[in-house]
Amino acid sequence: MLNDISSIRIMGANFNVPTILPILDASDGKYSKVSLVYGRNGSGKSTLAKTFRSIAGDSFSTISLASPLNDKGQTITLSAQEKSSIYVFDEDFVTANVRIEGSGLNSIVMLGEQADLTKQIETATAELQTAEDAVLAADAALKEYNDITNPKAPRFYLNKIHGVLQQDDGWAGRDSRAKGNRRNASVTDDTYKRLITCVPDKTRDELIISFGEKMKELAEAKSGVSSIPLSVPMIPDAYIRYDFNLDKELLKKLIEQPVLSEREKYLFSLIINGGTDTLYERVNHLNDEETTFCPYCLQDLTSEYKADLVEKIQKVLTDEVKRHQDQLKALMISELILDLSAFIALPSYDASTRLIIEVNKCISANNSLLQRKIENPYTPIVDENLTGLSSVLSLLEESLKNLEKERLEHNSKAVKTQPIIDAAVIINNQIAYYDVIDLSNQLDRQLTEMDTARQVYSNAVAIRNSKKSILDDLDARIKCVDIAVDVINSALKYIFFAEDRLVIQRDGDFYNLLCNGLPVAPKNVSVGERNIIGLCYFFTSILRGKNKDNAYSDEYLIIIDDPVSSYDLENRVGILSFLKYKLSQFLSGNSNTRAIVMTHDLMTMFDLEKICKELSAKWTNSEKYNLYELKNCGLDRFLFKKRHEYTELVKLIYDYGCGNASEYDIVIGNIMRQALEAFATFEYKKSIEDVSTDDEILNASLMCEEHKV
Repeated sequence: MLNDISSIRIMGANFNVPTILPILDASDGKYSKVSLVYGRNGSGKSTLAKTFRSIAGDSFSTISLASPLNDKGQTITLSAQEKSSIYVFDEDFVTANVRIEGSGLNSIVMLGEQADLTKQIETATAELQTAEDAVLAADAALKEYNDITNPKAPRFYLNKIHGVLQQDDGWAGRDSRAKGNRRNASVTDDTYKRLITCVPDKTRDELIISFGEKMKELAEAKSGVSSIPLSVPMIPDAYIRYDFNLDKELLKKLIEQPVLSEREKYLFSLIINGGTDTLYERVNHLNDEETTFCPYCLQDLTSEYKADLVEKIQKVLTDEVKRHQDQLKALMISELILDLSAFIALPSYDASTRLIIEVNKCISANNSLLQRKIENPYTPIVDENLTGLSSVLSLLEESLKNLEKERLEHNSKAVKTQPIIDAAVIINNQIAYYDVIDLSNQLDRQLTEMDTARQVYSNAVAIRNSKKSILDDLDARIKCVDIAVDVINSALKYIFFAEDRLVIQRDGDFYNLLCNGLPVAPKNVSVGERNIIGLCYFFTSILRGKNKDNAYSDEYLIIIDDPVSSYDLENRVGILSFLKYKLSQFLSGNSNTRAIVMTHDLMTMFDLEKICKELSAKWTNSEKYNLYELKNCGLDRFLFKKRHEYTELVKLIYDYGCGNASEYDIVIGNIMRQALEAFATFEYKKSIEDVSTDDEILNASLMCEEHKV
């Protein structure tokens, strides 16, 4: 479909009404491969370039209509692939795809996606900074709600609630007085939540009076007969289950005496005299490895002596003795302790107390007999009777039961104070409602504000993190962009006719610009050099991702606006040579590929016509190139023969002499040389070198000057 484009319909900028421009006119039946357009600055060349960008899919506020037409004037609908085959080189392309930055003597070149990503990174960095500022502002606002001294903070009002409730004349003090506690009731962060549900039906003053009346009623109730809440303690089961018959049997038990030596008889006499514990103590002392001296006989002890003595003691203290002693120890019970102080006013209190004393006397007497048998296990106790502990315990048990009956009867006659206390607590809670309700409402408002501030902070952090993630992603992407540096450097070498006049060199993830092999500061990179780098990248970008063997075989529509600007005039020969080379590659690669080249420079127009004339020598008779002049918002045929090149050179030299063409400062010498060369060739049939050294011609020139004078 690209090869069907014959003209375009345009409106916007210079073109106030819909205008059809036959930019690739084929009305004569020949296929337009190239269209050269000459137009002075302001004639609409940039608008024409933007129109093709719009056709390719870009959007410009200044272009309201842009559509391709076939040779019948019908609108052509291009596919996405066909739109992607339209490439436009203009100032917008250079601005968007060539960025030269850096500091000091180093210039960093960013091309294409890298330049675009750099622009995105700048935007993302600014957005991240804005997001960071928003986080700081939100954090500062949130901190106000966490500062307990700030009236914005919920804790400020919660502390006030605590202070009101904890006072002696506040809720905590009244609660402790009602319940008879020594300390004020504790106040937690949740206490007020319970109190604000106690909505009163009286005024606070009325409730204060009611509370005082209840406290008076409570005092009167306590001054009368009070109830005894504790039950009478009972005798523990261990005493009830005590086996007195087993006591008697063990006390009467006879253990046979062993056959003993003289020394062993001495040890045995110790047992008979109640020295069992003493022998056990000495066995433990002798078994200690560190014992080397006897504290009893005041002599050194050998290991053999100690072992022999232990053996003799253990012979006296037989296993049967040990078992017997353990059984006796198990029968010994502790003193019975029952606290009856709460029941002192009851009738059975004295009897129960006396019986407890009797029980403990029996226990003490029995324990003494058992201890005696333990200390002298070989001597039976048969002539002494055990006390009647069992009968005394029975009497005590009955007395305690009577005491419990008396307690219950006593309580039935006592005044019940708990209902009064409960009523006082309810009134106190209702008073506290008035004390904290306003603070509670303010607390709720501050909690809501704090939640909002916390959400604002959370959202700000989320946005900040998102912006940072975007920036990190862009930083990662820009490091992965790969540029065909070798191809671009080859093109730069072609334009400047020099090996290292301008070179792009990779340095890590970025690309440095060198001039004559040395780093060049960004401020020293001319606009012309920037445009040349852009032109080289333009042709390189068209072939990105293509196989080099068939890279030019696809169909393209290439639009180039002012490849040689006033800043590039000193390199115009190199640029035009490069342009000829690249156009030749694209136009010959696919017969449907076409190009549109626009310029504001008349000399460049003449040179471009020569290039097209040379290229067309390889075309078929059905293919052509067009010459147009863009003026008055229309395309006219460029009358090449009526605008002779050298006539235009003389006009340009004249304009420069009048001060109206200062943009030609750099190349005016070459232009004058071209004009002189043309004149010398035509007038004298000699080269410029011969003319400038020929005495006859120079003398004739001087005579002309004198004649003028």
